[in-house]
Amino acid sequence: MEAEHKTVKITMDEKELVVQDGITVLEAAQRNNIHIPTLCHHPALSNWGGCRMCVVEVDGSPKLTASCVTPVREGMEVVTTNERILESRRTILEFLFAERNHYCMFCPQSGDCELQTLAYELGMNHLTMSFSFNFFPTDVTSEYMIIDHNRCILCGRCVRACAEIAGTHVLNFHNRGPRNLVGLDLHESREKSTCYGCGVCLQVCPTGAMTNRYRTHYAVKGHAKDWKTKESLCTECGLLCPTISHVRDHTLIKVDGKLSPDHDRPDRGQLCYKGRFQVLKSGGKRLVHPMVKGKDGTWKVASWDRALALVADSLKSIKRAEGGEALFGLASSALCNEELLQFRDLMAKGCSAGHVGSLDGEHFKAVSKAWELKGERVKEASWKMIPEADFIVLLGANAYQTQPIVSTLVRRAILERDIPVALAGDMDCVPPFAAFEFPVKNENLPQWIKAFRAEAAAQGKK
Repeated sequence: MEAEHKTVKITMDEKELVVQDGITVLEAAQRNNIHIPTLCHHPALSNWGGCRMCVVEVDGSPKLTASCVTPVREGMEVVTTNERILESRRTILEFLFAERNHYCMFCPQSGDCELQTLAYELGMNHLTMSFSFNFFPTDVTSEYMIIDHNRCILCGRCVRACAEIAGTHVLNFHNRGPRNLVGLDLHESREKSTCYGCGVCLQVCPTGAMTNRYRTHYAVKGHAKDWKTKESLCTECGLLCPTISHVRDHTLIKVDGKLSPDHDRPDRGQLCYKGRFQVLKSGGKRLVHPMVKGKDGTWKVASWDRALALVADSLKSIKRAEGGEALFGLASSALCNEELLQFRDLMAKGCSAGHVGSLDGEHFKAVSKAWELKGERVKEASWKMIPEADFIVLLGANAYQTQPIVSTLVRRAILERDIPVALAGDMDCVPPFAAFEFPVKNENLPQWIKAFRAEAAAQGKK
């Protein structure tokens, strides 16, 4: 505990500061409201020190130092702004603008671009060097996003986000020198690559190199400073990932994940393609009132009291005429456990329904049946325990389709901790990260689970 609270005294721009030992000069400046410009730095990613925009003068060093990768030390003296530092930043910025196609008037990110903002901040209104006029490809094969390498500044944010948050390592630097660019796999297009389309790279990109294909509202909804942001939860599945919704004029413009430098959630603030893009893909206005289909076949707005009364009367009518066995309750698997429990009680206890289930309930039933054969109750576990697991077994599940964030946690467990993963069930789609594959029909999963537990117990790996 003493090491966590240890502090050091430093001097920054002639101000004496007491800061936490072990943090970087950039973090110390940000915590004390001292502005240092950055491009490659992002609070939710590891420090890289590649763009050199955050350079400062540190006593004892003849060269300018990248503040994002320089730890503070006792008695350190730092200068964050002077003519030498500003000249270095302007020169780097000019090189970035001259290297590729950064014509702001044609860029969809104009007004919300960190590179453009820095140009205004540093007073760069023209270039003192000629443009390279190199042409780079534009990848438009993705359903969700466009990758324009002509607007990329090679800051590496997307590469680190793909590795550290998404856990896929699909993005990486290809080629060298003036031909250097960020590519997918071995120079594959987005459509043919192993990219899962989560879009975290899009969220951290500081320029217009990566743009959202569903950003049609941007042109008429102004810039980000004009939008309102609302924190919410994604309801595409039961994980309820935190989201940040950007809204203007009652219109949803885009959805971001709640990225955090503390990684206080196992998902690290990531969203999947469903939570980030699907909600924008839906056309038309969302329903805010119940709709009842009339005798003429048209849908009309109704009050909640009328709609609920109509459903209740229909259930009662069927139960009186044919009995409770004629009722079947089917719930969405995207509901949380508490909602599913209430739905089950309503149908089973309130309506005496003969059957109650969910759209993806077969795998849970298989596990429950296996534990019944063993004579034990099902022991529940949270998806948040995946990063701590020593062995992971997926039973007839394609996590990428049902809960992509679970798939991300499994991949990160493999990459970061080398955890083995076994897959059992009908495997029409085998994840590339499965170390063991057991082609078992879903109806035989209870017997397989029983045999697996018995073998694990015999091997002392209970």
